[in-house]
Amino acid sequence: MLIDHPEVGREMFAMEGTYSTHEGAGEIFTDLAGDMDKYATDYARIADPAWKMEFTAEAGETKRAGSVKA
Repeated sequence: MLIDHPEVGREMFAMEGTYSTHEGAGEIFTDLAGDMDKYATDYARIADPAWKMEFTAEAGETKRAGSVKA
């Protein structure tokens, strides 16, 4: 989630009561937010087609562990 949907991580980090577990951990949501967004966009070009091919079934089929089961 932090790599492919960094906006969700930022939203969670902004929630009341959340805190960084160590010094500098929050930078992924603040200082590095732009870099994370660019990486997520670049990653999606690879991951989205692979996800669709491996885990999206045709009508009437189910996929489990990357293989088609009829």
